[in-house]
Formats: sequence, C-alpha cells, structure tokens
Amino acid sequence: TKNYDLLTDILCYNMLKNIGMESSFYIAAKNKGLKAAFPYTIPIMTGYLFLGMAFGILLNSKGYHFGWAVLMSIFIYAGSMQFVAVNLLTLAFNPLNAFLITLMVNARHLFYGLSMLGKFKGTGNKKPYLIFGLTDETYSILCSAEPPESMDKNGFMFSVTILNQFFISTIESEIFFA
Repeated sequence: TKNYDLLTDILCYNMLKNIGMESSFYIAAKNKGLKAAFPYTIPIMTGYLFLGMAFGILLNSKGYHFGWAVLMSIFIYAGSMQFVAVNLLTLAFNPLNAFLITLMVNARHLFYGLSMLGKFKGTGNKKPYLIFGLTDETYSILCSAEPPESMDKNGFMFSVTILNQFFISTIESEIFFA
C-alpha cells in the first residue's frame, strides 16, 4: 500500500507539474479525502483538458474572442450545452428553440440526479453542494468507486465532486489565459 501511495503521489505530482498545476497536488496531499479521491479524478481532468481545447478551437474557428469562452464557462454549467451554444450564437435568436434544446440536452441530469438522492441521504450540509456539483463525470465516479475503508463515504463523495469542479475551472482558465 505504501508503494502504491508513493507511486500515485509521484504520478499525480508529475502530471500536474507538466501542466503548471503542481500547487493543487499539495492541497490534495494535505487533505485525506482529496488525496483518496484524486486518483479517481485524473481521467476526468485529462478529458476536461481536451474538451477545453476543443471548445476553444471551435469558438476560435467561428470568429469569437476568447472572452466568450470565459463567459460561457461561467454562465453555462453544462459543458455539452456550451458546444451547442456556439451554433445558437450563429443563428437567428429564437428563445423558445434555445430553451427546448437546452432542456433536451440536459434532461439526463434529472434522471441520474434522482438516482443519487438515496446515496446523498445523510450527507448533512454537504448535500446541496453534492447536488449542485453533480456532472456526468462525477456521477460515474460516485456510482463506481468505493472510498478507502479508513475514509468517510460522505467526505469521499464531497472530495470527488470538488476536485472535478476544480479541474473544470482551473483547466479552462489555464487554456484560455495561458
């Protein structure tokens, strides 16, 4: 177990150092929950990195300034809707059409969100954030990963959620402001 922990620490630190985010490793290392959740979120971070680049390239190809990407990242929480919004910006504005497309694209949140209510029972003051931070990626980790025996389940779920949101905001900021 010690060798696995050391290998995980080295891998995580080097990967974050390569993209200029080594400070997040030290934050995770100090918190038991974040350290346990961090290896599960590495594939998510990698995916967000490429999705962020693809989004930036798409916006650039349509002639939009990077400021649009920042604004869309702040105001549109659903990443898939950000991609759809690029096309909505280039068409004649139709509020009803935009509302219906957004509803259809994001309706999946209703279904998997309902399935998590039982799992979130007993999480206390963390429950509103766990519900707010539930993304497709967070959902898949929370459904498939088990926290280490020495770790509180609620703390693990909270750590996975906060790390995934941290990766979303940090990687998008790195891509657009680098």
